Amino acid sequence: MFVWLEPGEHPNYPDGARDNTHFNEEGALEIARRATEEIGRSDLALAGKLL
Repeated sequence: MFVWLEPGEHPNYPDGARDNTHFNEEGALEIARRATEEIGRSDLALAGKLL
């Protein structure tokens, strides 16, 4: 779910990267899905705005 890159996998990180702060695309979509589900279950006014 996080930005973990092997050496040579991305030109900006030739030595690779282990970033446990930022999500990769798959991780970001999963977190957005979970947040949306929880908001939908809540009594927040925002819940009525979800599609």
